Amino acid sequence: MIVLASDVPVAVAAGLWLVLAGRATTSIPWVREQVRRLHHRGTDGRWLIVSDLAAIGCGVIAVALEPQLIGGAAALVLVVGAQRLNVPHPAPTAKVIGLRQTALGLLVVVATAVGIASTGGIS
Repeated sequence: MIVLASDVPVAVAAGLWLVLAGRATTSIPWVREQVRRLHHRGTDGRWLIVSDLAAIGCGVIAVALEPQLIGGAAALVLVVGAQRLNVPHPAPTAKVIGLRQTALGLLVVVATAVGIASTGGIS
């Protein structure tokens, strides 16, 4: 909403929302899955594949709307990869899960901002 209020094109605002939606789409199911593993409950990885593909799809659409968002889209792919790398290991504590997800969220924000800034800012 702030982006729209500053007379930025709707495509940029929609693309930024898609990057944010992609981040949430992949992270929430992964955190839930990690917590289930932490409590030794059964898990079903099929939904993780769907959420990962949906997140990457959000990034692709964001770039199609506004090419300056390539940094955010690339960060979404990195987040999916980082979460996939944690699967074979034992589930970490809830504190570690939270810290990892905070760091991954910061990565998406910084990568999106750097991508926009490196292409001359929002036009």
